[in-house]
Amino acid sequence: MEHFVPYNVNVHMKEKTISYNKGETMKKLKKIFCLVFAFFALALPLLFTGCDVDNESKEQAYTVTFDYGAAKDLFDNNTDFLSVKTTEWITNLPTIQSAYKDNFIGWFFAGTNKQIELYDSIKGNVTVEARFNVSANLSGLYKNGKYVKTWNQIKDEFPNAFVDSAIVCKIDALPSGQVSSSFFENLSGDLVIDDEITRIGSVAFSHCEDITTVLIPNSVTSIGENAFSECFALRSVTLSETLTTIQYFAFAGCSNLTEIKIPASVTTIQDYAFSYTTGLEVVIIDSETIASNLSSGFLNAYKLYIKSGFNTPTYLTEIFTKQTTTDKFGYDMWLSKE
Repeated sequence: MEHFVPYNVNVHMKEKTISYNKGETMKKLKKIFCLVFAFFALALPLLFTGCDVDNESKEQAYTVTFDYGAAKDLFDNNTDFLSVKTTEWITNLPTIQSAYKDNFIGWFFAGTNKQIELYDSIKGNVTVEARFNVSANLSGLYKNGKYVKTWNQIKDEFPNAFVDSAIVCKIDALPSGQVSSSFFENLSGDLVIDDEITRIGSVAFSHCEDITTVLIPNSVTSIGENAFSECFALRSVTLSETLTTIQYFAFAGCSNLTEIKIPASVTTIQDYAFSYTTGLEVVIIDSETIASNLSSGFLNAYKLYIKSGFNTPTYLTEIFTKQTTTDKFGYDMWLSKE
């Protein structure tokens, strides 16, 4: 009797227990729901705010800096900077004046060969530089297509560097600084003399050891002493058709010069003008005055072409043998006996 439990009491207790657990569960679910709702209520605005920040980041502006070199005045809208958003295209670039349109190549990312054009986009701050084809109407110094210095700037900056000297229209490298013998020392590449120059001064390009070709326009009538002396890499020279005088040591030591043509206008080649041009193989002489009194430097050449009918010095036959040729019509060919 002591351990007897009525059946209905057990059932009642069981039902009570079940009823109690269900109520607690519902309360917990309600709390969870409220917490989830509160989380989204707070998080969604932050999430949208985050999107706005990201959009602002994508919309930030970058700067394009224009490097004109010495050519800024040649552009109509020569602004220094341009602001471009990363979600936008470049819709405006400085435009060259019509007079220089044929000279202008375009805008390039600084230090590269990659051109920037309208409707390009950028991904950061950049500098672009104007590049040009070389022309006589843009006289000055060029470096890798960039117009570095005008002729007037050179004269103003280095008034005592040379006198009546030539102006460089194209050059591949600039000197590290002013030098004692010539401002142009240590230049390299192709040299084109401006057609307004009438005289190339003394030591103007002396010791420019890496210049390979020189084009001298018909405006030049005189080449000064040592003007191109010891330009060791010089292979080709085109002389002016109005040139009259080549002074002492003008091309002395140009050991890689293989051919030279002396125009009919030349009346004077001073001593040693072509001394130590040890690589000289062919000399073409159109000047009767020069043919009658050959420069000593020419006597080391392998082959001379002298206009037919010109008087030549008697000693020429001691060094060269005259032969008929079909290579050049109207010339006598003289071959070295050595």
